[in-house]
Amino acid sequence: MKSLAKAGLLALALLVALLASGCAAVKGTPVTPAPTTQAVEPVNDRGYVPVQVGEQVCFGPDDSASCDRGVTFSIDKIVVDPPCVEYGERVGHTLVLSMRVATGTDTTSTDIARGIFNPYGFTVIGADGVSQNAAFGICTDDASDPLTYGPNQKYAFELELEVPVAQGALALQPGSLGDSGGWEWPF
Repeated sequence: MKSLAKAGLLALALLVALLASGCAAVKGTPVTPAPTTQAVEPVNDRGYVPVQVGEQVCFGPDDSASCDRGVTFSIDKIVVDPPCVEYGERVGHTLVLSMRVATGTDTTSTDIARGIFNPYGFTVIGADGVSQNAAFGICTDDASDPLTYGPNQKYAFELELEVPVAQGALALQPGSLGDSGGWEWPF
């Protein structure tokens, strides 16, 4: 009996010591560290992150709080209906995007870039709210468009799109990133 009383006193003393040191939870609530979350960019009613021409955006590994390992890019200028080259042709309207792309160390992101930065990744939204796909344009000489991307490299190029409207919004929806989001620029 004496040993049972001693054990009870020892347990009580241990409980008091834990409570005094702050190591125990209050009222049975477990103490857990606050979860860490990445900042979520606001999206518009179409599910795109609105950005301005010249603003940098990025995509990359989910475990990165920044895009230092992923791909950073910007559309620095959008020219609407530039003059066509001698043998060029325009059907609808032409948008020429001046772009910069910088890749990081994540090879998966670099591989994804190959499938994103082409006309098939873009959609235009007219003033009437109708979304339509962009296509390859044949008005200008777009020979500066890189065909491949490597890790830790920088690129500057122009990308020509054939689109049905001369003003509205340009959206890049990279389906290969596994979600329905993307980015949207006014033009």
